[in-house]
Amino acid sequence: MNKFIYIFISTFGILSIMCAVFIAIIDPFYVFHMPLGGMEAIQTNRAHYVARGLIRNADYDLLICGSSMCENFHIEDANKIFYGGENKCVKVVQHGSYSNDLRASLEAAAEAGKAKTIIMALDTAVFQKPDEGYRSDMPSYTTEKISIINIWPYLLNKDVFRYALDLILQNIRGKVPSQDSWWIMTGDFYSEQNVLNSYKNEILNLGFRDFDSQKAWNNLENIRKGVEACQKTGIEIQFFIPPYSVASWDCKDYRTELMTYKELWRELLVYSNVSIYATQFEEEIVTDFNNYRNQGHYSEAVCKRILRDISEGRTQLTADNIDKKVDGFIKLLDQYDWETLRKKAKGEL
Repeated sequence: MNKFIYIFISTFGILSIMCAVFIAIIDPFYVFHMPLGGMEAIQTNRAHYVARGLIRNADYDLLICGSSMCENFHIEDANKIFYGGENKCVKVVQHGSYSNDLRASLEAAAEAGKAKTIIMALDTAVFQKPDEGYRSDMPSYTTEKISIINIWPYLLNKDVFRYALDLILQNIRGKVPSQDSWWIMTGDFYSEQNVLNSYKNEILNLGFRDFDSQKAWNNLENIRKGVEACQKTGIEIQFFIPPYSVASWDCKDYRTELMTYKELWRELLVYSNVSIYATQFEEEIVTDFNNYRNQGHYSEAVCKRILRDISEGRTQLTADNIDKKVDGFIKLLDQYDWETLRKKAKGEL
């Protein structure tokens, strides 16, 4: 009996070691390195799990990073606009980011020391999400620094083992999609009707949404930590305020919300390594529902516009123009024909 137990434990131990070594070598979430032996990186369905690995180990000068508001950016567009076509950009998407997700990514970029510039989505929605924890209930190796303690859930994980096999098989088959296509949501569903459907179900039917100013300030503290880490290593951060459609601003106290954001943005503009671009205030974008697949997510064309605006310095918020920009957007919302929009969504027009 004792011999059987010894053999069982030994076999289990050997297989566990083999599994850990295999995962460490293939490394499908890029925790230690990018793929070896000429293999290409592959997209997983766990964007949050690969985010910090890509930030630490990919090769780049420009990092595009943030929530699903970054999903439709093309790496090729960024390379052309900022580097004349040289391959110097990487995109990292963290759907539904909390402020702690943004902080962890900024700190990882500072630790890696590769980025010269980070373009990051600064969603207004982030400031009403929990200021503690992360978007997904993830193991700590996906959120913080790797350690001998937190790495074992990665190295001894059957799902990660399957991802490692998938990386190998996709490379053998030669069917690895270009990283330029990662997380791109394309198709013909960018339309006014889809926006109206989303607006009706996710805004009108849910009713008025309160705004918690204190929660917004709490979330700012997380972002500050990431900004300060990057400042110490000389990384420039170009935040952009994603252009949610005007429909997303209904059923809320948008005046209080925007006035709070204005003060938050002022706080970030104090940092010498921070600039902010407010594409949110571009009327021709946010009022054209054909740019959207729901009330918030916008097309590839809008993403390209955001990159060009940043490159050319358009839509930039400064201490001198921030009052005018915010007040102008509040005026747009005050004068918007909400009654017609609501009737359209309800099928009354």
